[in-house]
Amino acid sequence: MSDTTIKSTGMNTDNYSLQIKAAITYLNMESLSAVADKCGAAIQLDEERCEAYLILSIAAFLMDDLGRALELAMVSHEKSPDCLEVSEILAHYHAHAGNVNDNVYFAKLWSIGESNPLLAELSIDGLNNLPKAMSDNHDTSYRVEAMLAYFEERYGDAVTSFEKELRLRKGDAELFRLFGHALCEVGIISRGLAAVLGAAHLEPDDARTYLSLASVYGRVGDWALAGPCYSKAVALAGDDPKVLAAASAYQNRTGTPLSQFDHVCQTWFEQASSNKYSHTKKTSSGGPLSIGFLLDRSCLSDMSRILEPMFWHYDREHVEYYVYSKDIPNDAVPVKFQSLVKYWLDTNEILDEKLAAIINNHDLDVLIDLTVTDNGFRPDVVARHPARKILRWTGPRGGVFSHGYDGALSLQNKKKSNQVMPVVLDPATMPHIEGAAPCHELGFVTFGGRCDLNKLNLDVIMVWGDVLRAVPGSRMLLEVLPDFSEEVRKRCIEMFTAAGVFDRIDFDKPDPKLNPNHNKSAESSPILKRLGFMVEIDIYLDIFPSNGFVELADALWAGVPVVTLVGDDGLDMAEAILQAGGHGKYIAHDRRQYVEHAVSAAKTVSADKNWRADMHSQVRQSALFDPEQWGQTFFKTLQTLTRRKPVKKMGKPVKKKAAKKKKPVKS
Repeated sequence: MSDTTIKSTGMNTDNYSLQIKAAITYLNMESLSAVADKCGAAIQLDEERCEAYLILSIAAFLMDDLGRALELAMVSHEKSPDCLEVSEILAHYHAHAGNVNDNVYFAKLWSIGESNPLLAELSIDGLNNLPKAMSDNHDTSYRVEAMLAYFEERYGDAVTSFEKELRLRKGDAELFRLFGHALCEVGIISRGLAAVLGAAHLEPDDARTYLSLASVYGRVGDWALAGPCYSKAVALAGDDPKVLAAASAYQNRTGTPLSQFDHVCQTWFEQASSNKYSHTKKTSSGGPLSIGFLLDRSCLSDMSRILEPMFWHYDREHVEYYVYSKDIPNDAVPVKFQSLVKYWLDTNEILDEKLAAIINNHDLDVLIDLTVTDNGFRPDVVARHPARKILRWTGPRGGVFSHGYDGALSLQNKKKSNQVMPVVLDPATMPHIEGAAPCHELGFVTFGGRCDLNKLNLDVIMVWGDVLRAVPGSRMLLEVLPDFSEEVRKRCIEMFTAAGVFDRIDFDKPDPKLNPNHNKSAESSPILKRLGFMVEIDIYLDIFPSNGFVELADALWAGVPVVTLVGDDGLDMAEAILQAGGHGKYIAHDRRQYVEHAVSAAKTVSADKNWRADMHSQVRQSALFDPEQWGQTFFKTLQTLTRRKPVKKMGKPVKKKAAKKKKPVKS
């Protein structure tokens, strides 16, 4: 043995030995708190000896923390490199972790080491059969647990397991990348960024890492750094549809073009569309109209709210629905809707090529893309054109998707009165709104906006600053998202400081006094949370160039005017929603008009104490909340698109039971 294990003499040595023997006794009894106490006392007596660290490492192993066990055992090895027991334990640990080279190295050291008398009595289950440990499956449970928790979106559990696994495999880039994403999902963005940067250091040529980096920068609204990351990902993997889809979404959100990106997308699309399906024209008008929907996160997005009235109010004899949904585990939405549609498929484990073939075999008249997230976009499915018509609904409209669609649903029949709106909500699922706008009680106007830095950019904040300065005394309340963190708050304050209005910004904290429905169930309901936010504001300011979606309908329902800026490529989705709700007065076409509309709305709401109640009554009678009428228009439009003769006599639609009356949301 090395000198470090025997250099202490006298009373301290005797006391140290007593503490170690007691620690081993407690270890064999698995009384781990007592083990820690005895080892701590031993280290205080002599911190240069190896025994206490090794015993602590075994305690960590018994607590299923193999990474910490390895760290402590290595400290013990540094204290006594020739100790037989230390080398044996390290050989076991590396065998369990699957580190073959390290396992062999310490097994050889064990064969030539010297025994330590104080450690001779150690006999721990799981650490006394080296050949068995070497022959067992070497995949650690930490990786399995981390991956399972990650893909089930239990990010807190994933972080814990990733931390344990990364103690064993510090050179695994994929682990660092996923670990970084999980950290961001639980609001620890600075550590998440550090983890993803670590992945980039380990694998600098992996496009997925640069997409992850771009995503982290997007979370804090730093698009100046996100843009180059998207460009780097495209340069590394310009033939990967997932990479192109994510970069396309970036362009839509920010309006910032990427260099040579359109050319790369065109090249990819020409190659992908060479596998395009051909379709024979249906000639019979007697068969049902077959409509497919491509979804991504049906449980966590608002898609279910849109699809629900559609699935209830339709004629099964003349319409067939097919849903291709990227579900998440324990998702209640598919269970709820599967009995209402002809076909529901979970696409989580299905590659684009196979999914396109499945859709093609269903011989659809129309496939409507409802995907809303980067991970949910399926550009290769769109490019293969597996249905007679491919329409986008909320899906992306630029980049790799530019040539894949036959049109957008909100653009159909633009000049006709029966235009199809992209959203319809069931009034039976919405609470009644009572009371006046807050400005009549507070004495100043409160503007509202969404604090989503994945869409909110400095250009929008500068315009919002102009609005606040143009309405003296006004304030702005920002709706925070579930993953809102202190880092996001700081970034928002930085941007509003640049706009000169940081002292007029508040962050939404649900107040039970303002929202009678506020309770634990309401906190978990995006609908009630948004409506609770809407009754706290007077006017809702929409984000651009990527407009809001269902939150705009929620604002109208709550009697809150919406100011939005529409794009130059025809009828915008936000414009369609506001027109359907009968309140398209504040649709702007440039930034100057956006500010003017916000000022006008503030004056109107402040002058009329009955504005909120009157607007709510009008909106609830509008096309935006008339599912049955919307359904008829929807079918007529799709029949026209597919050149199918309209059904002369529709059967009785399937209707759901009346919803329970909800308590009103009061201002």
